[in-house]
Amino acid sequence: MGGNSFAQNKKLDSLLTQLPSAKKDTSKVKAVLEIASLTEDTAQRHRYLKLASALSREIHYKKDEAKSYIGIARYYMFTNIDYSKGTFYSTKALSIYTELEDLEGVATSLQYLGVINSALNDFKSAAVYYRKAIAVSLKSKNENLLRMH
Repeated sequence: MGGNSFAQNKKLDSLLTQLPSAKKDTSKVKAVLEIASLTEDTAQRHRYLKLASALSREIHYKKDEAKSYIGIARYYMFTNIDYSKGTFYSTKALSIYTELEDLEGVATSLQYLGVINSALNDFKSAAVYYRKAIAVSLKSKNENLLRMH
């Protein structure tokens, strides 16, 4: 195990220790999302993403609500394959990101919907989502997004 892994485990342990007493605010949501990102166990990661989405809804914090939905969609796309749930969470994220005018989030959500439709052999719909993702990426002028598509 390398030094970086040790540092991640230390950070994860610290966040897990602080979580039960943390005030329900945006900092707690961010901590839960960070725990999810540092957790290697996919079932645990999924549990923390669900917690983050619930907390975000409770405190009306749309930005990280959408971020948690993207993580949950990813779980259903690549780990516990369930494309209907992947579509559901990608669509929820897309709706929020659109409302927030978060072009990076919109592009990512559209890309996920394209991936799901490709996996379902619906290449016509996939192409529509991919084209929309590219258009949003171009509009955002974010070169990292353009590399994704």
